[in-house]
Amino acid sequence: MKDLPSAIVYDNETKCAWWYLTITNCIIQQNNKAGKPFINFEKAGVAIKHISFSNSTFYNIVDAGSYWIRYSNRTSNQTVRVWGDKDATFKTATTDVVNCTFSKQFSKGKMANNNHGDNNILTFSRNIFYDCAMVSKWICSDQGNPTKYFSFNFWHAITSLDKKDPTQKDKDGNQFALDLNTDRVFEGNILQSLDLSQPNGGVNFRPVDIMVRSNMAGDMRWLSDK
Repeated sequence: MKDLPSAIVYDNETKCAWWYLTITNCIIQQNNKAGKPFINFEKAGVAIKHISFSNSTFYNIVDAGSYWIRYSNRTSNQTVRVWGDKDATFKTATTDVVNCTFSKQFSKGKMANNNHGDNNILTFSRNIFYDCAMVSKWICSDQGNPTKYFSFNFWHAITSLDKKDPTQKDKDGNQFALDLNTDRVFEGNILQSLDLSQPNGGVNFRPVDIMVRSNMAGDMRWLSDK
């Protein structure tokens, strides 16, 4: 997806809730100067029960503020308020983010707000977060008894640095991410629009650090041998 200027999911100012949002094997390039949320439930949307992102790259070619994921308010995003609490199927919400690469989502804002679903199960494994501000707002739901699983994630921020982001802990005490401590995280130009006539859009998010590659972190398409 090339030059996405705004949301990929928008509530259209209508009260709504989604059971699933799945993105897999995609490159989504934003040209979002205004900081309009990628998931925009700001006006009336209440919740997404299951989010699954895998083997994908999400990047913005400009710096932007605001929230990358935005729900309308703290209480309406609680899962049992939307679907009821009859049994475990309805009580829980899940976020699974595996082998994804994120760049500048959003570099001057926060990755999420009002992210407080009940009984959240949050899994973040083998991802790269580069210059994403306040990642903790997405990876740590601070209400509703969240269960967090973190493994082999890598992080570095330069525009709005929050050193607490990589030090967040999961249920077993595992740290969220290792700080790569370098401004050059990828081999290619991360500020260019996709060229849809080229393989992989003509961009290259292959990680520079051999430790990242050996741990198979980020979108898998960038990890194949040259």
